[in-house]
Amino acid sequence: MHNLYERSQITSEKLTTLETFSLNLQAAIAQLQRQQEPEKKPNRTLVNKYPELKVNVSLKEIRHADLHADQSLIHPLFFEFCCINQALKRADRIKLLCEVEPLETGEPFELCEQKQVWHPNWKGHVDDEINAVFIQEIAMRLWNNEKVKCAGTGQIPDGAYAIGTISDCVKSYFRNVHKQYLELNDDEKAEKALRCKTNSKHRARRQTVTKARRKAAKAFKSQASQGAMAMIDTDFASDVLSYASDGDLSDNTIQRQKDAGIGDSAFMVEGSEWRSVDYVAFLRWLTFKSKNESEEGDEVNDWPPSKRRKVTQKKKQSKLIFDLAPSKMNEDPPISHKKTNPTVPFKSMVSAKWLKTHPDMVLLDGGEWLSGFYGTVSEKDVYKQDWTYLKELDGWQKMADDAGSESDVE
Repeated sequence: MHNLYERSQITSEKLTTLETFSLNLQAAIAQLQRQQEPEKKPNRTLVNKYPELKVNVSLKEIRHADLHADQSLIHPLFFEFCCINQALKRADRIKLLCEVEPLETGEPFELCEQKQVWHPNWKGHVDDEINAVFIQEIAMRLWNNEKVKCAGTGQIPDGAYAIGTISDCVKSYFRNVHKQYLELNDDEKAEKALRCKTNSKHRARRQTVTKARRKAAKAFKSQASQGAMAMIDTDFASDVLSYASDGDLSDNTIQRQKDAGIGDSAFMVEGSEWRSVDYVAFLRWLTFKSKNESEEGDEVNDWPPSKRRKVTQKKKQSKLIFDLAPSKMNEDPPISHKKTNPTVPFKSMVSAKWLKTHPDMVLLDGGEWLSGFYGTVSEKDVYKQDWTYLKELDGWQKMADDAGSESDVE
């Protein structure tokens, strides 16, 4: 009996040793397989495949038309885990989120009134230890929240209900916050982000004006003019600028604002030095024409005007923007931002002074009808403010051209 007991003990020890060896062998094989597999790059667009998990966390004013706040799943958990009041405005919430700093102890969270308050490292990498725990915890919360809901009432589709998919989506939003954190705490990146946002606003304003002008130019195109539509390009339109207060403006600019008869904080228009007065007059004429067509009905397509109540008082035509002085026009050359088939201006669109100082500039022939267009425009064909500005611009360009001719003679 004694020998039998010893044999059973030896056999048990051997089985334990064999099981341990088998587990170690399996772990070694798995590690070897992972090393041999190609490195998997993070799928940063995976979240776009599952909009139910998606929400915008950008500080920029980007709107997502297909999603509402109550449909988001990931974003609210970022605020909840970091103990940020979700009743605040979105920009304020995100700013507070980016102000969360990692704990000095190196722990991923701290206990405040028996509640976990997480402190991820937004500056760090998404796979850092603290951030990995934070991401995994949010992914598991989403997983469990969906799991406890009754059948058929879940918000995550079957294709997205996988812990790996959810984790990748959470990582995508962590990277978004990481980007916003860097923009807020790095002066160079903050300046770059602000410049990008400002340029986007300026371009959006130019696009709005250009769209209205192109619509008004359809009738003009059929009447006479070769290349009329090609001349109306977003990249060739004036910049419509804003300012914080009148204190940011010079005395001359403030006086121009008063002369235009518009209120404070109105947008101001900055022209381009390369454009001829004929081209500017053509654009201003189209602006006035587009406004009249929108009020009187679509005359381009010969549609009957809609029925309206008769009024005795004619609506006053005015603009809510004012022009900067011609001497303050930007000196940048015309640049088309189209990646394919960039727009090249016609020679008739460019001022005489610019042609003299930039003889190597690439221009297109054609559009001769534009030359002298300003002389065909009367005061009733444009806004009052535009008529005043066109006369001023014409005088300024003639003076600049005469000054250039005198310097050539000398």
